[in-house]
Amino acid sequence: MSTLPEGPKFNLLQKIRYARDPVGFMADCQHRYGDPFTIRTMVGTVVMTGNPELAKQIFAGSRDQFGVSTTRMLTPLLGQHSLILEEGDAHLKHRKLLTPHFHGAALPNYANRIQAISRRQVSQVLDQSSIVMQEHTQMISLNIIIETVFGVTETVRQMRMARAIKARIAASNPFLVFMPWTRRRAFGLSAWDRFRAATAELDALIFDEIKRQRGAVNSVSNREDILSHLVAARDENGAGLTDQQIRDQLITLLLAGHDTTASATAWAMHWIHRDPDILARLQTELQSTDNSSEAISGNAYLEAVCHETLRLSPVIPDVVRYLKTSFQLGDYTLPEGINVGVCTSLIHMNPDIYPQPEQFNPERFTGKRYRPHEFLPFGGGIRKCIGAAFAVEEMKIILATMINGVDLKLTGTATDTQRAIRNHFTMGPAGGVRMVQR
Repeated sequence: MSTLPEGPKFNLLQKIRYARDPVGFMADCQHRYGDPFTIRTMVGTVVMTGNPELAKQIFAGSRDQFGVSTTRMLTPLLGQHSLILEEGDAHLKHRKLLTPHFHGAALPNYANRIQAISRRQVSQVLDQSSIVMQEHTQMISLNIIIETVFGVTETVRQMRMARAIKARIAASNPFLVFMPWTRRRAFGLSAWDRFRAATAELDALIFDEIKRQRGAVNSVSNREDILSHLVAARDENGAGLTDQQIRDQLITLLLAGHDTTASATAWAMHWIHRDPDILARLQTELQSTDNSSEAISGNAYLEAVCHETLRLSPVIPDVVRYLKTSFQLGDYTLPEGINVGVCTSLIHMNPDIYPQPEQFNPERFTGKRYRPHEFLPFGGGIRKCIGAAFAVEEMKIILATMINGVDLKLTGTATDTQRAIRNHFTMGPAGGVRMVQR
């Protein structure tokens, strides 16, 4: 068939509901219209599926078939050289430069630093009788980015960078992204003016760090941070990255890795502390090792907890691709110029793949590996998130440090804590997971 699948009527209320509650909205659409279904969002028409076999078709698509539908929206936020926005040969080239520093042998180089940062934050938790866990995981994530991505280790510069990053994130109003017509200057008083000022302040610090690293690259060979690798990186022709290209990739890593990991780790603390048996098993396993970052990294049950968290509480519930050519999706021939999407939250709640999917059960992931189109918290195909392994490693170390370092319990009702809300561009736990010390 050449017509698009059914879906809800195009109207503003539908767009608002998709923006506020994408998981519930897409579950309703699948139930009412079948799968796939067509929705209209801020990026245009999207044919969405929660069928794993159709997701497999999409993720098998070639680089030439897909483009980026959010370039106009996200360029002010990320920069034109962002890996998220690049297409074709540029995307492939820069992905090859970045990927090795987030996988395999590179991960142990970051583990001890992540653990040290996590321990510093736990010491702050110990001074408080009640906490909002997401605030602490955001602070840990921010400091990890400052040290492992930007390579800033001197205290004063870290504090300056942290202030600038927080101001930039606070100024990144979603309305400025999804509604470009709101980008208006008003004598320094508009939201757009505040965003531009915050961007300029952070950019100045980033370009200063790039300059520092360019001056040190020949004399310092043992640094283990992403910035130093980007400065030293060369393609097959010996060409390096410009300062602007490096800046755009750093901003992308910052915004893609901050709220995402922080929200996922806060969700994990919620699920772990809702089930005394899971908490007790984790405590027993962690106490039986030497508590080194290597032992934590190799803990299979802790990793299963992280994977089950990412399955049940998706931080980004869908993946959308722009069609540069027509695309066959099941029985439908989709025309170029629209978008095709995979709803990861629908696949993760499929009872044929995950029996009793509403239950938090880490043992689903012990001794079992799911196919790439069945478990896809980081997307899939040629544009899968390059930071997937790094994010899981970070989650494991933060969780182990928290569980070993402080005895906490949840407060409030389970319903309040479980409800997901949009936090800038990701989904996070309502209330931020409130806890108290026992």
